[in-house]
Amino acid sequence: MNPISCVVHRDTSATSRWLRALPFTRERVGVADLLDLADASVFAFADALLEGMGKTEARFAIKRRSEPLIAAWLINLAPFDVVIPDAQLLDPAGVIEAARWFAGYGARVWVCAATPSTQFLNEAARELEHRVTADAVAVKTAEGELRDYMDAKPPIEEVRVTRLWPRMPQVDGIVFRSTCQRLLSPEDFARVDAELVATVRQVTSALPVPFTTPARAREVYRLLRDLIRTADDPEHVILRMRAAQAVLTLRGWRMHIDTPMLVGAASVVPRLGAFEATGAWRLFDTYRDPDPGAAAALYLAGADPQFIRALSVGDVDDDDPNGALAWETDDGPIGVDHGGTRFIRTLATFRRLCGASSEDPLFVTNQALRGGSASAKPISHKLLRRLLDVPAAEIGVSPTRGKVRAHPDATQYVKHFGVTLTWLFHNARLEKEGNDAGVTA
Repeated sequence: MNPISCVVHRDTSATSRWLRALPFTRERVGVADLLDLADASVFAFADALLEGMGKTEARFAIKRRSEPLIAAWLINLAPFDVVIPDAQLLDPAGVIEAARWFAGYGARVWVCAATPSTQFLNEAARELEHRVTADAVAVKTAEGELRDYMDAKPPIEEVRVTRLWPRMPQVDGIVFRSTCQRLLSPEDFARVDAELVATVRQVTSALPVPFTTPARAREVYRLLRDLIRTADDPEHVILRMRAAQAVLTLRGWRMHIDTPMLVGAASVVPRLGAFEATGAWRLFDTYRDPDPGAAAALYLAGADPQFIRALSVGDVDDDDPNGALAWETDDGPIGVDHGGTRFIRTLATFRRLCGASSEDPLFVTNQALRGGSASAKPISHKLLRRLLDVPAAEIGVSPTRGKVRAHPDATQYVKHFGVTLTWLFHNARLEKEGNDAGVTA
């Protein structure tokens, strides 16, 4: 069990405001601020903590039971700090029970009591301090220690919407680097050049030298698809495609790029890299339930609606809360190793806490979600579409372009960006040598 700290501070409005503002200024901090002082049950504290983590029912919510839901969040967001402000106004027994319950799921709990000039409340604060520090339930902590601890936590970064990469020149890959060197500032060119080198090395190591091992267009398209999906913004997509274009020429491929089509598709097609670079996952943290974030993470990673509905609880391992997730499909592996993993793991943890077995579906029906039961009935297509569509209207980002559909294979996906491949060695002599070496397009 993580430590529980009792902080008795002076009754100042500045301290009270600072405590309640912590979830909006520091990473992984929640405030359990009860509105009904007469109800100090674990259920009331769990419900208050969900609100104190910035999760609101005003957005799409499935009305799950608060206790297993907040337990799942705490397990997968560890290390997490829970602050209980104005605890002198609450029933000490309820405060102690809730603090122990939160700590049991990996949270560090701070029970904060104010000492106002009113004698009754001052005595209540001292009584609470005595109760929670007795029998080693909690340790007495100074206000200054709490402030130093919170100030040391990383601040919350805002969602970024500015351009991440400089404007790229619209030239072929062979002359792309020299053109960038001539047109970009030294600072921008240094950054672009480093990314060019990294992309060239990645593509070079992934592709065989002509006539040494079989070269299949499908494998090349998969490589290009991954480069596009994980790019930060449209300019980053252009940079990566131009780097790949230069390497592919040396590997026996002509890579044709329709530049206007590439720029247009990169600007409108939701991509995993854009979510990561702009911090869009933080917007999904405002949902009470992990389902919208989990569905978005899987869809952006290349999972079809059919794949998402077929996922079981056992398909999500619980070994490392921060570890990557990967599954094999007919169109190549699907991997989630980014900010979206916390939503998938939290959903799986919630299902396990509700008694689901490893064979039960990860995404289940609305009725099962509300009741927290271990229903074996998978989520309906209609509800899954809502999970993927509703973020566009509520938080301004969406993993879809307004229509949920099966993902095209890697070849069609890359061609949507105006990129096509042609194997260069097709004259009679080279084609014979290529066939002898087992080269196929």
